[in-house]
Formats: sequence, structure tokens, C-alpha cells
Amino acid sequence: MTIKELREKNNLSQAKLAKALGVSPSTVASIESGRQNVSQKIADAVKEIDDVVIEVDPKAEEKVKAAKVTAEEAKEKATIAAIEAKAIADEIAIETAEKVEEAEKKAQETKTKVKAVKKKAETKAVEAADKVKKVEKKAQQTKAKARATKKKVEAKASEAAEKVEKTKAAVKKTKAKAETVAAVAADKVKKVEKKAQQTKAKAQATKKNVETNTAKKVETKAPVKKAAAKKQAEPAKVIIQSPLGGEITPENILKKVGEVDTVYVRVDQNKAYWVKGTEYGSVDLW
Repeated sequence: MTIKELREKNNLSQAKLAKALGVSPSTVASIESGRQNVSQKIADAVKEIDDVVIEVDPKAEEKVKAAKVTAEEAKEKATIAAIEAKAIADEIAIETAEKVEEAEKKAQETKTKVKAVKKKAETKAVEAADKVKKVEKKAQQTKAKARATKKKVEAKASEAAEKVEKTKAAVKKTKAKAETVAAVAADKVKKVEKKAQQTKAKAQATKKNVETNTAKKVETKAPVKKAAAKKQAEPAKVIIQSPLGGEITPENILKKVGEVDTVYVRVDQNKAYWVKGTEYGSVDLW
């Protein structure tokens, strides 16, 4: 009978059978699957449970002993391997410790450098903060000045606006006054023009009367003037020669200048310049 047949006969699980035999469930499973042979110890245990003879591998004990030897050799090898591994681990640990020490040293140096950089950065930060405070202070001062300037400008602008309004009012008043004066002046001009027209009409009437009276007097004196002119012209035999050609007689001059007692003549560029009493002038004779 096999272990499996025994277990099934007694309706036992591998775990319960293993517990009864004093072995592990894996041992029972290995025996049932044929991976492991039944030892004499297990066969004796089965006999005590159920008076059943289990086939035992005659070389099982030797195999067990061989397995024990193999296990001891493996253990020894494992121990040697462990020692070697420990030596290697110690060596690695020493190297690692040296590297760690070197790393710590570098870390310390880096830490020192970081502290120096940090200190320098803090110093610069303090300087920058101080500069910022100064800039802010200056900005506040500038802002205050700007406000003051703005206030002054607004005050001046207000004054200027007030002056402009006053000026506008004055201009408006002056304009109204000027319009009034212009209206009065226009009225005066109309009156003056009306008066001038009346005066002109009177002057024209007076001129007409004077011309009428003068014509009558001229008609009366005309024979006398003709006689005097003839008397003056008769003894005058002078002919004035122009430098550019042409002649003129005293009679011609008298016709130009009218009735005079004495005439002084200078001929130049075809013009006769004459003087009579206090009058000076020129007459185009040619």
C-alpha cells in the first residue's frame, strides 16, 4: 500500500497525515508524487498508525545519509561562501566607508562653500534691501514733490481759468460798450453825412452864385486884360531855344502861367521852369 492509498483509506488530508507521521505536508506531497522515497522512519510511523506495511526503499537510509552529508557539505560551502562574502562585504564596506568619508569631506567643503556663498548672498541681499529702501524713500519724496507741484499747477490753472472768465466778462462788457459806442458813432456819422450833404448842397449853390458873379466880372475885365497882355507882348521879342530842339516865345509862357508882372524862365529837358512872386513850378511847353 502506498502513502496515498493509506491517506485515502483513512479519509485524511495530506496535512493531517503529515501531522500524524511527524513530517511536513510537503514531504507527504513529494512521496505521493514520486519525487521522494519512503524512509524506514516514515514506514515505522505508518505501521504504528495503521498496521499496514509500506514499501520502503532499501537505499533510502543511505540516500538520507548522503543527503545529510550533502547538506553538511552545502552548509560548509555556504559557511565558506558566507565568510568570503563577508570578507568581500568588509572590503566593499571599507571602500564604501572611504568613499563615504571622502564624500563627507567633499560635502563639508561644499557646505562651507555654500555657507560662504549664502553669507555673501545675504550681504548682497542686505545691500540690495538698503538700496531698495533708499529708492523707495526717494520715490516717496519725488511723489510728494509731484503732488505739491500738481497742487501748485492746479492752483495756477484755477487762477488762470478765473482770469480767463474775468477777461471774457470784461471782453463781453467792452464789446457791448463798443457796440453801443459804434451805434452812437454810426448815428453821429449819419447826422454828419446828412449835415455834409446839406453843406454840400449849400456850397454847390454858393459856387454856382460865385461862378455866375465871376463870369460877369470876367466879362467886364476881359478887355482890360487883353489890352495889358497885348501891351506886355508887343515889346517882348525873345525866343527861348530848347537844348533838345523846339522854340517857345514869351507869349506861350504867359498863356501857361497867366497874368503876371515878371516871369523868370529856365529851359531844361523841354520844360520851362518859371518863378513868379513866391510860386515855383514847371510847365510843359513842348
